[in-house]
This record gives sequence, structure tokens and C-alpha cells, in this order.
Amino acid sequence: MAVAPKESLDRDGRSETFRAPSGGAVRKRHRHVMTLQACKIHNGKVGGVLLLEEARGTFENCDIYDNGFSGVWIRTGSNPTIRNTKINRNDGVAVLSEQNSAGSILDCDLTGNGRGAWSELAESQLSRRGNTE
Repeated sequence: MAVAPKESLDRDGRSETFRAPSGGAVRKRHRHVMTLQACKIHNGKVGGVLLLEEARGTFENCDIYDNGFSGVWIRTGSNPTIRNTKINRNDGVAVLSEQNSAGSILDCDLTGNGRGAWSELAESQLSRRGNTE
């Protein structure tokens, strides 16, 4: 389930914009699978994308920016694929991975984040290729 307040979901025919004043702009949990393409995810209080409890997802050609913590936060066994995505201007790191999580971060722009590109904690395993840091 993608979570965004109804009044802050905009559609222009080509992309979707997710904004949230509190929590994560997009949150996925309980083994759910989500695919987002060519979307903008920003202004989440905790982060842009939060993946919890073995969630899966594919994010392609998205912009994830101006979030209060990390651009993407991967936890508790989650395993997304993020490809050709810009993850910039977040207060924390671009990608935070922890608690037995994994994921593939491929050909992404991870520049301009407050605390750098990566933070891998507590037995996480990220596959990284072709990223700009």
C-alpha cells in the first residue's frame, strides 16, 4: 500500500508526485510488492520511501528528494530494486539499509544528500552498480 494524503497526490499524465507532511511519502510493508515508474517522491518527514517487513518493490526513473531523513529506508527483510533513479537533497543518506534487508541499487544518482550516499547496518546486503555518489 502506497501511503500519501489524498489531497497531496498529483497526476499530470506522465508521472505521479507523492508528498507527505508526516511519516514517509511512500510506505510499503507486510510482504507487499509495489512498482513505481517516473514518479516524484518528496517532503516525507521520516523519509521518501520506507520499505518494512519483507516488502518488495521496483522503482525506476523516479526522483526521490527533499525528505527529512533518508531518501530510501530499507528494513526488516525488505528487498527492492531501484534503477535509474535520482535520490538527492535528503537530510540523511540517499539509501539506508538495515535489519537483514537487501536490495539492488543500479545506475542511480545518489549525490547531494546531507549524510552521503549509503548507510548499511545490521546484516544488510545491498547490490550496487553504476551509481553516481
